[in-house]
Amino acid sequence: MSNLGVLYKYELKKLFKRRIVWVTLIIAFTASALSMILNLCGYAYVDGVKLESNYDAFLVDKGYQMQLDGREIDQTLLEEMLNAYSYIPDTEKKYSTTEEYQKYARPYSAIFNFVRDMTQMTVSDTIKWKPDTDDLYNKRRNLLESNWVSEGLSEGEKQFWLQKEAKISTPYVYRYTEGYYMILISVATNGLLTLMSVSICLANIFSEEHSKRTDQLILSSKNGKTAAYWSKLLAGISFSVGISLLLLISTSAIALAMYGIQGFDAMFQLIFAWCSYPLTTGQAVLIIYVCVIATAAVFGSFVMLLSELLHSNIAALSISSATLIASMILYVPDQYRILAQLWCWLPSGFLTPWNIFDCRLLSIFGHYFTSWQVVPIIYMIATVIIAFIGKPIYKRFQVSGR
Repeated sequence: MSNLGVLYKYELKKLFKRRIVWVTLIIAFTASALSMILNLCGYAYVDGVKLESNYDAFLVDKGYQMQLDGREIDQTLLEEMLNAYSYIPDTEKKYSTTEEYQKYARPYSAIFNFVRDMTQMTVSDTIKWKPDTDDLYNKRRNLLESNWVSEGLSEGEKQFWLQKEAKISTPYVYRYTEGYYMILISVATNGLLTLMSVSICLANIFSEEHSKRTDQLILSSKNGKTAAYWSKLLAGISFSVGISLLLLISTSAIALAMYGIQGFDAMFQLIFAWCSYPLTTGQAVLIIYVCVIATAAVFGSFVMLLSELLHSNIAALSISSATLIASMILYVPDQYRILAQLWCWLPSGFLTPWNIFDCRLLSIFGHYFTSWQVVPIIYMIATVIIAFIGKPIYKRFQVSGR
């Protein structure tokens, strides 16, 4: 296999010489960038009346949030926030259009929205709520425990999360984290774009030999079948990992450039209240990176296996695309705990914040592990298994085909 390196470079060169690859990547990177940039374009309207541009609104709100940065979300801050919101008149109009909101309440809107996210209270209920620090964090705990029951968690899993909750200090310290929040909510879009790009670009990597009837030429070279197989596979996996990483980096760069880099060491619960694991936003972003890269690798291997099995890029693309569509339209009820959890772990559906940071755990010899700890390892093992499954299939066809 001394020629493996040469063949590997050749396969990568072949990939990037295909027009469909460049078209796909340009569309994917453009769509990812626009999904971030367009959030600050346009204007906000209320009852048909234009208020302000989204960009101006962002600058105003960021200024207010930076004034709150570093403050504890405690009794004092909660009372300040609700006192500011008490100035809003009782009106049927959108309260954000009132002068009182703009002058008094808007500087505390980030805390108001945080309280609503923590407690799931309505706007009116939150305004009427009597500020109480203990009540705020107890409401979140009650909602978490209710969710654990609905998700079918065992007593061991509940104890695991209670131990993790005990490590999260209260009251929370508010930090400006908008850049990392945008990265978090973009993971589903970037995940879908990555897997679609991998599916389109790799569906032809093995089938091309069969469709063009050039496969038998490989038999004329020493160790051709083995070296050719591994070079194609490694090139495809490298392509999958590289594209996923570049897409993540470009999206993150745009998000942080537009929204700011502040908040890397802020607690993750500020932007994802339902996570009970003591993480920072920076750690959560790195976890997302690992999950997306591992998913891209295993999905790329799956697409290449289909390419060799079916000898058709159209068939491979159709099946791989169908799995992506199925994950978006099909749902397994939570009462079927094992099946629902496995469904959420499929590459086509795993790349969402709620699945990556799922509260459902995996027990191994009495120890519990989260989805983001287990699934990437499973994907890496699956990638190796798929690689060794595909090798005899590839070599057998070369010997007995046509």
